[in-house]
Amino acid sequence: MRTSQILATLLAFGTFLIGQTPGCKLEIAYVKDFKGTWNDEEYGHQLRTNQPICDDSRIVRVKNKKAKPDDFLLLTDRQARDLPPYQCKHLLGCEAPLDLSDLARETKRQLGDQTPAAAPRASIRSTLSGKTSGPASSGPLTADQLREYNRVLEENLDRVRRVLEAVAGRDLNPELTQIVIQIQTFRKQAEQAREQNLVTAINLARRADLLAQDLVKRLP
Repeated sequence: MRTSQILATLLAFGTFLIGQTPGCKLEIAYVKDFKGTWNDEEYGHQLRTNQPICDDSRIVRVKNKKAKPDDFLLLTDRQARDLPPYQCKHLLGCEAPLDLSDLARETKRQLGDQTPAAAPRASIRSTLSGKTSGPASSGPLTADQLREYNRVLEENLDRVRRVLEAVAGRDLNPELTQIVIQIQTFRKQAEQAREQNLVTAINLARRADLLAQDLVKRLP
């Protein structure tokens, strides 16, 4: 991924934080990775990394000169878990809009159950503004859930820490320096959020980790 693409990722995420998808009633997933050009026709924008997918989104792969049989779209759910990828080679060349109905129904079912494992994703907007809130679940997490959530969080933070240590003191260009600052910001916010809401902390740590891995690929 080029430096310009990494910066586009940051811009897309920043736009999302201030309301990338106005009118979205329920976010059911988030864009993690993709190949090809994908649009959300319901909301009139091209998909970028970290953008939310809504329950009424109409996701289509754009048929242009860059369209390839191996185009794909990878999403994560509201708890930052990877979902099965949408692969055009298995979807009749992505001629039709993606079928998000099962994902939307499952998200609504989880939110309706209000179980700890399905706790709604806390507002990242509130976290970044310093207004953190408690877990959205109606009950406390079990010991097993706490261990699993903390394990995932620590794995992401540990990868981020190793990357930041590797670039510490290096003479980076201004673009890469800004990316390092953004990674440090996400890491700090994840660490601050973990006491209030582990789901929020995991999402922030995951974003720091994704940017950190992209940064490694661009190091001179």
